[in-house]
Amino acid sequence: GTTKTDRLGAQEALANHVGKEARIIGALADGKSETRIVAAEWLGRLGYALAIPALEQALAKEKHDVARSAMLSALQALGRPVENYVDRKSLV
Repeated sequence: GTTKTDRLGAQEALANHVGKEARIIGALADGKSETRIVAAEWLGRLGYALAIPALEQALAKEKHDVARSAMLSALQALGRPVENYVDRKSLV
């Protein structure tokens, strides 16, 4: 769905859909930051570790702070240390 209230229901409906992960990974490159955010959050909730390279690639290109944060959270949920992706010098 297009609203946040519809989104979780739609994701639950797709829980057993074969190949959903590839489509979610594809959404990491969508032109809308909200779509990229939702894709990253969903991959993290799914625990889909095969998405790590795609999340890393998307993170390297991402300019939107909220989308970057969602991607970092997804990577952390997938067992990757956030410190691997954050330049401490740029935070000062």
